[in-house]
Amino acid sequence: MVSTTFGLSFALLFVSVAASTERGCSGQQECPSALDEEDAPLLLQLSRGKEDQAPTLKGTAGAVAEARFRARRGRQGPPRRPRWRDSVCARPTGKFFAQAFGSGFSWFVGNIVSDVVSLAGASAEGKFGLISMGSVEIGNPFPEEIGPSSTDGILGLFPGCWSGSACGENRADVVSSLVQGGALSAYVFTFCGDDGPSGGGKFYLGPSSSSLPENTRRFPMSLENGHYYLSGPSDDSLVTFTMGLTDIGNMTAADWASSLPLTDTGFGGFNLPEEYFFKAVEIVAEAIFSNAECGQKWASQFSKQGLMKALKNHSSFHNVSDLIKCAEPLIPGFTVQIGPHGNFTVLGSTFFYETSPGSNVFEISWRPRNSFLFGTALNWGNVWQYDVSNKQAPELVFLGRASGCAVDYSQGQKHSIKLSGVKGQVLNIDIGVYTAEVTIGTPPQKFLVQLDTGSQDFMVYGEGCSLFGLDNCMGTNFCDTCLAVFDTKHNGTAYIEPYPWIDENPAFSAACALYMAPLLAPAEDGSSEFFPYKQAITGLTLEQFQGAAEKRWRPYARCAATREICGTRRIFNQAASSTFAPKNLRSPRFQDPPSFKAPEGFNCDSGAP
Repeated sequence: MVSTTFGLSFALLFVSVAASTERGCSGQQECPSALDEEDAPLLLQLSRGKEDQAPTLKGTAGAVAEARFRARRGRQGPPRRPRWRDSVCARPTGKFFAQAFGSGFSWFVGNIVSDVVSLAGASAEGKFGLISMGSVEIGNPFPEEIGPSSTDGILGLFPGCWSGSACGENRADVVSSLVQGGALSAYVFTFCGDDGPSGGGKFYLGPSSSSLPENTRRFPMSLENGHYYLSGPSDDSLVTFTMGLTDIGNMTAADWASSLPLTDTGFGGFNLPEEYFFKAVEIVAEAIFSNAECGQKWASQFSKQGLMKALKNHSSFHNVSDLIKCAEPLIPGFTVQIGPHGNFTVLGSTFFYETSPGSNVFEISWRPRNSFLFGTALNWGNVWQYDVSNKQAPELVFLGRASGCAVDYSQGQKHSIKLSGVKGQVLNIDIGVYTAEVTIGTPPQKFLVQLDTGSQDFMVYGEGCSLFGLDNCMGTNFCDTCLAVFDTKHNGTAYIEPYPWIDENPAFSAACALYMAPLLAPAEDGSSEFFPYKQAITGLTLEQFQGAAEKRWRPYARCAATREICGTRRIFNQAASSTFAPKNLRSPRFQDPPSFKAPEGFNCDSGAP
């Protein structure tokens, strides 16, 4: 057992002047500088609620820290938000899980539960995560920053057991559950991304009962770390890249494979290596200015060099709808030739997108990255089938252009469902969301979820679900984070580390250390252990973490607060389902958050047709 004093001390030992000014304090008016081990007694007494016995922190920084800490105790402060992935595997229902996305950018804690799940008319008993607490809403807001969260949850379409944990044939993702339950004959699904004004499209489950087109192309994949990776040419020939008639470059089969090119419908747009991105931008500008009529329109606001510079800087374009309209059909697609397997194209029409219908603000969905990431831009206007019927030889199958998604590629032509997502929601790199309806329980309860090929997760909000973050998050719908919560051992043990990692030696900010001090109080009662390991907090179970939050932290908002304002919030009601398990699951009882303050210009109407 490590004493609370030491637990508080170790957290403070991670705090330096640099940490307090560079990590987690951005956007705060008063950011305390360094705290040291001698300050631990004060935080210990404060965390016990014994302010009258607490000593005083040294100096101005200490006084600020003490004042902020005392103020926070009076308000029962809150937690924060991250983004990446942990796992659950075949863990029994009722057990706790921690799930994070984007390397810790958003995190969620809850329980593994089971019930009847139905997707596209196929139903079976399956496991899912019932979220009780988190750092942010699931589903980025649309319209960006001034709209409600775009989903009620997330449904992973990768075969596995929640983010990479090894589980053999006993997989827990939804499609695997439908196959294991006999609703589908094999692990196959198809995305048809409609490129019409309304976007969206169709999602088909199961092996196709319709004949596949003659020009079908099959690309081998590998399944690793919760992602679908595109394999290299089977004959070791080059992978080549072109835009229209222009060669952009090539990679050896080995280099292509080692770069881990992946396809992920949970990621907006299209990322490509910087050298190819800059060449693509030059080709786009050349295509526009080579057309006399369109080039003349663009020349009223940009020179060719000026346009290239704006594109390379990812600038927004305002009040240029006529310019975009003439440019879109001129922009060639980005074509990838994978040896004998054939080629596929990210359509040039995905290069520009309007941030929301009628906004007349345009951005680009192609961005530079260290490797290829084929996000939602690959799906827009195309039909792609993910065939994992042979687990040793999975394939990504190109079935052709969307053409209004008129062909039903589902099993028995009875397992199709509508996809939603206008261009700005689907292609925006900060949103990147295709949604569809799924039902859970008996009788069924409807949820609008993101369909994500980049994860195995299926998670929705549970009763009492609340969001946590630092004091400056109170009453908002968005909160930066100072910590990330994981379950690295996949056994219900919390692993809490600083976020973001600014360098190779990250540390909790002073504000974050003060914020977490109440969390360390349970060690005083012998209920848990805390010790430093690579500047992280470990030895605390997720159940204890949630329990401490119920007692000591105030939420900054309810889960899906933005959807609640718009009347679209959906929370799973476990008591209303006769098939839900476990029956005795306790819902958390967090403190009430402050009244939600919608951001200026908040709009429930996405403007979608």
